[in-house]
Amino acid sequence: MASGNGVMEKLIDYVSKARATDLPPDVARKTKHHILDTLAAMISGTTLKPGEFALKYAKLQEGGACDAQVVGSNIMLPVIPAAVINGMLGHSDETDDSNGSAGFHPGCAVLPAAMGMGEREDASGRDVVRAVALGYDIGSRVNKALGRDALRARSTLPFSIAGTDPREITRWVNAVAARRHINVACVVLANKTARIAWAMMRHGTDYQPQRATPAQIPRPASILALVLGEPAIDVGGDPGVK
Repeated sequence: MASGNGVMEKLIDYVSKARATDLPPDVARKTKHHILDTLAAMISGTTLKPGEFALKYAKLQEGGACDAQVVGSNIMLPVIPAAVINGMLGHSDETDDSNGSAGFHPGCAVLPAAMGMGEREDASGRDVVRAVALGYDIGSRVNKALGRDALRARSTLPFSIAGTDPREITRWVNAVAARRHINVACVVLANKTARIAWAMMRHGTDYQPQRATPAQIPRPASILALVLGEPAIDVGGDPGVK
């Protein structure tokens, strides 16, 4: 893919090269630690109340394509519901990893998407590890660029970068699908849905679309301009990741 000068072109070029770029040994090792840590959180989550609800939801989704496995079970589902459910399992009691400086839990969002797509596409373990490292990199830089405290100050959780109004979600994901492959849009939507579902179950609240308005939703170009201006985050050395 030819590199361009626009923000999206730079991001696409950066992401597309990640699959063929070797990770430094210490970063690869740290990424594997985060994968194991998040898998452990998913497995323990199956015994907790949010995880029990997630597994009940999983059973309702059976009957479609058998793309990816729900952790801790023999249930096989399409990528999107599998990623949503595994994300809920991983964050059932917040024992998953976190990045304090970015204000979010990367593992429960990044790993389910990488695992699901990796399983469906029969990707190698090396490709999955690189995808996870890339997810931590981009996810952390987006939130740090937007500002964790600034997001919370306007009643927007820093776990996602679009609002929670269904109309806004529809417009947002359609815009992603218009620019990128539909698989990318599916994984992005799965990530966001998992965060919304977990927040509702964790705090015992109803769905609250009024919490975000169109004015609160950052524009992708402005987000990515900030992100690409940030220095790269070394997954193995960022003190914000624990």
